[in-house]
Amino acid sequence: MVDFAATVLGGFQNDIVGVFGETAGWVLGHAILVFSVALAIVAIRERSHILHYSGLGKPLAIDASTILALTAIQFYIFTESFNFSPGASTPLALASSISIRWMVGVLG
Repeated sequence: MVDFAATVLGGFQNDIVGVFGETAGWVLGHAILVFSVALAIVAIRERSHILHYSGLGKPLAIDASTILALTAIQFYIFTESFNFSPGASTPLALASSISIRWMVGVLG
């Protein structure tokens, strides 16, 4: 059998096989791939509906890019200046960025 799931999912497929066994892991991994492709096809076909009625727009894109930029800057500062571990710096930077964005939005 060709194992496309192992190629695409990598180590996650190995974990699935380890938990569910060879056959069930193969089926489950390929079911994840089929579901992902089907979801992508539906999203592409219904993209105009998604864009018009999802509430996603320019303000949300600006907020998301602001939070990502702040997170990246703070992650760099935490890891390089303060020598925090990357595992601790990521949630700290994300929480701080969301807090800063909230303060700017609420407090003006």
